[in-house]
Amino acid sequence: MAANLLSDAAIRALKPKDGHYDVNDGRGLALRIHPTGRKVWMLRATNGRTGERLRRELGEYGTGPGELGLSSARSKADDWRARIEAGTDPTKPAGELTVKAALDAWLKDAGLRSEAMVRRRFELHILPKLGKRLVADVEQKDVARLLRDLRHEKKLQAEANRVRSSLSALFTWAIEQGEVKWNPVAGTARILERSAAREQAGETRVLTLDELAAIWQAAEAEGSAIVSALVRLLILVPLRRQEWTEATWGEIEQKADAWTFRLPASRMKGKRPHAVPLPAAAVAILEAMPRRGAFIFTTDGTKSFAGWRNAADRLRVAVGLPHWYPHDIRRGVATAMGEAGIRENTIRRILAHSPRSMLGVTAVYEKSERLDEMRLALEQWQTTLKAKLTGGAEVVAFRRSAT
Repeated sequence: MAANLLSDAAIRALKPKDGHYDVNDGRGLALRIHPTGRKVWMLRATNGRTGERLRRELGEYGTGPGELGLSSARSKADDWRARIEAGTDPTKPAGELTVKAALDAWLKDAGLRSEAMVRRRFELHILPKLGKRLVADVEQKDVARLLRDLRHEKKLQAEANRVRSSLSALFTWAIEQGEVKWNPVAGTARILERSAAREQAGETRVLTLDELAAIWQAAEAEGSAIVSALVRLLILVPLRRQEWTEATWGEIEQKADAWTFRLPASRMKGKRPHAVPLPAAAVAILEAMPRRGAFIFTTDGTKSFAGWRNAADRLRVAVGLPHWYPHDIRRGVATAMGEAGIRENTIRRILAHSPRSMLGVTAVYEKSERLDEMRLALEQWQTTLKAKLTGGAEVVAFRRSAT
């Protein structure tokens, strides 16, 4: 144990300087002398659970009310050091729930259909950095640092936004449980994803039916069965890329006469559940996929496919189209469906756009899924695409319903 270095006489002899400076007493306790002459006790100690090196102010030196003399400062330092080394922070509200424990309790309460996906996101990106921290100890700067690392070091812009949403949901739950008073995620900003930035800059493009057919053919010849299936499914059923990539078998409702893809609100951009019927060609693609775990598109059975960047580069070369991105498929298919005569509101439903954009205030009351309507449209789009692939008529006209 290090010997104490200070005495009251030595402290009284300390004079202020132009900047503050510290004089050590041993075992992490020091006296900080400010230019104004104030003398404040400071303690440095290591959190025994997280390994984080903490610096905490104990109080001002003196013998008056609220002040700490040398003996009292040493006693308080011993108490705080023991608590910090045991994994608690004396300056934080009482609580013993770690982020890891909070995740388990939240998922148990929430009953998410996407539980496996959310847990995997935490295990990959959040728990390694924050898992041992008390939820009450997590600050906005910790969250911001985590998101910056995902964005700049790992180049995962879209995933950074999903990490942010999942972590925010956990803290909303923690507030409801009385574990924390505020959500440290709330003050952080969403990252402008590449597709949105390109759209704002006017750099988006609409893939033609010919280009979509060329991408389909390149996907059929693609060496990766997962990439081949995903790209063709994006063309057949134009959901967002991650909505297909992170699909689980539990989200596929399989009936003898029809299959339906049912996505939980937690996986949707608009935070609303979405159901979309699957045309025959999409069903055939899914039936051919091996079952290796909860995720449909996985290489190891535990996490969903994450190789879009390399896959898109290979497909651009194979197709001979240098400037397109996976999200452009969605825009191109929606446009081709419109050119085939499919109703705009039906296309919007398939794309999972906001009901209010289609129905206005009626959306508060009108909750029908319109599965038959969407199924007919998607089967018609499948026929149009097949005709292009086989050299038939370029567009097969869609018969509009009377309504």
